[in-house]
Amino acid sequence: MAVINDDLVLYGSNFMQETDSGTVGGVIATAKGVEFVGDNLNGGVGEHVVGRSVAGTADQSTTIGGYQQSDLALTEDSFDLNDTTPVEGVITYLHLLKSARLFGSSNGDFVVEGKNPVRTGTAQSGSSTGIQFDAGASAVDDFYLNMVVRLDGGTGSGQARRAIGYVGATKTATVDRAWTTALDSSTKFILSQGFYHQFSPIKQSTIRQVFYDATSAGSPTPYYEKVFIRNTNGVDTLTTGVVKLQSDPNGYVTFGLAAALNDSDTTTDRKTAPSGITFDNADKTIPSGGSLAPADRIAVWLKLTLPGGQPSGTYFYRLHITADGGIDKTFIVPIRWVGAPAVSFDLRLPVEVRSDLSPFDRLHFRHLFQRVSEALLHTRRILPVLPYPSVLHTRMILGQSFDLLHTRRVFPRKTITLFDDDIQRPVGRADLQQ
Repeated sequence: MAVINDDLVLYGSNFMQETDSGTVGGVIATAKGVEFVGDNLNGGVGEHVVGRSVAGTADQSTTIGGYQQSDLALTEDSFDLNDTTPVEGVITYLHLLKSARLFGSSNGDFVVEGKNPVRTGTAQSGSSTGIQFDAGASAVDDFYLNMVVRLDGGTGSGQARRAIGYVGATKTATVDRAWTTALDSSTKFILSQGFYHQFSPIKQSTIRQVFYDATSAGSPTPYYEKVFIRNTNGVDTLTTGVVKLQSDPNGYVTFGLAAALNDSDTTTDRKTAPSGITFDNADKTIPSGGSLAPADRIAVWLKLTLPGGQPSGTYFYRLHITADGGIDKTFIVPIRWVGAPAVSFDLRLPVEVRSDLSPFDRLHFRHLFQRVSEALLHTRRILPVLPYPSVLHTRMILGQSFDLLHTRRVFPRKTITLFDDDIQRPVGRADLQQ
């Protein structure tokens, strides 16, 4: 049987660092995946995650990493699973970055989902590699890209896959590998952000972000990561394979191929360029005449170049591989980075507070402004394009609901006013500077 798209899988490498120190690259890590979506959970409100085995038995522990909702700090959450009973984590996340699973005696696929699904419903129909969602699903192409598709009722129940494409006009998603059991109009689905750990053909114990917690500095910042495309077909060889850029909306990522198949090259750390690799987005023929024999893999080095002072952001970078036999397989890699503040409070200047307030209240609100400014500055590192509002309400600040953190409009202000909800009047203001 000839090589098909499902036979071509993107894996991580042995050394993928979470900080700027330590060796990067090495051999292929087939237990490590890099394709998922866990950004801006629940529309930016944040939520807990739920781990569950989709089918079979489970006996494992799982560690989740990401930016938590309360203060946007990078943190981890661990929980244990037993059989197919779902377990909810205790940390509320805004952005997910990794899921690391110890399989134990598990013999089935495993998912980590946001507690509140993006969509649930009954399928209109299905195919060997796809599912047609209900008529009310989004009409926007790629709206559910990289999300977990879990079947929890009707024909095919107990399966999970990852959406690698979505056509809004037909409400149809393509999944990363063929369904074991075909779907029909009785199939019930759940769509969520999160991680899909497959059990077969190869156990994937880790799903993680490339360029983990990368940060934009004052000048252009390069980061390097190594991934592999592998032919998992046990019999047939891929021929005339070419790796190509499919899309890079922001233009921050370039790629290069290793000079030989099955290599184990490394670089000193993730900010040091690997030797002998040319980075651009031109088409690149796989070494050895474009062939990938069974179990062969080609290393793909990725380079993220963040402009200096770039605000935080995220997008999907897509590569694809074409080859004889109609092969055209797309790989979708989420890119996320932490940015530098675009606007900052000048804390050296005194905060102006109303003169008719008591000395105690004047001191209280001056300290409160400092707390708010520090929180805004920290948040600006994590979230993209944040507005600074013209008015901050004390109840919003003291209750830490921070509604302003979840809007996406760019609306910078030169001054910011503090409004006291208890006495229903403004009590002070602070000046902003670029």
